[in-house]
Amino acid sequence: MDKKAGLKQLFEEFSRIQFPMNSSDNDSLADIHSELVLFDSYIAGSIDKILKNKKNRDIELLYDEILEIRISEFLLKSNRQNAAIAKSYLDYMYRIKMLINEVNLIA
Repeated sequence: MDKKAGLKQLFEEFSRIQFPMNSSDNDSLADIHSELVLFDSYIAGSIDKILKNKKNRDIELLYDEILEIRISEFLLKSNRQNAAIAKSYLDYMYRIKMLINEVNLIA
C-alpha cells in the first residue's frame, strides 16, 4: 500500500468516528469545543484536498498543541462529568494527531 492509500484509509476510519459532543453548560468547555470544531474542520478539509490532489503538499499540517494543553488542564480541574467530556476531546485530538503525522510522512 502506498503512503497516500494509507492516509486515505486512516482518514476514512477517522471520518466514521462520531465527533465529541458538548453536553455541559460550562463556558470554558464550550469554548474548547468550539476550538476543536474549527481545528477539526481545518484538518479534515486540508486532508480531503490532499487526497483529491487539490492542495500543494509543500505545506506541512501543524498540530494544535495549545488546544491539547487547554483540554488537559481543564480535565485535571473538572468535576467527573466535565472531565469525561474533556477526555473525549483529548482522545479525538490524539486521532487528529495521528492523521497529521501520516500527512507529514507523505510530504
